[in-house]
Amino acid sequence: MIIIGIHNTGYFSSCAIFKDNELVFACPEERISRIKFDNQFPFQSIDIGLKQLDLSYDDVDEFVLSW
Repeated sequence: MIIIGIHNTGYFSSCAIFKDNELVFACPEERISRIKFDNQFPFQSIDIGLKQLDLSYDDVDEFVLSW
């Protein structure tokens, strides 16, 4: 089971990818965009995480959003 956790509230957006309930990738969006305290939706972080894990959006079972 592939789960993508997304944090996009406040001044710091990020994503985490879990595979079979184990954290396998996590990245703040500012690391990719190079914008300090980037608060945009973490599209780039998600794309890089999926690419590194050789996955696609079709492989994702759940998206979880923090609030």
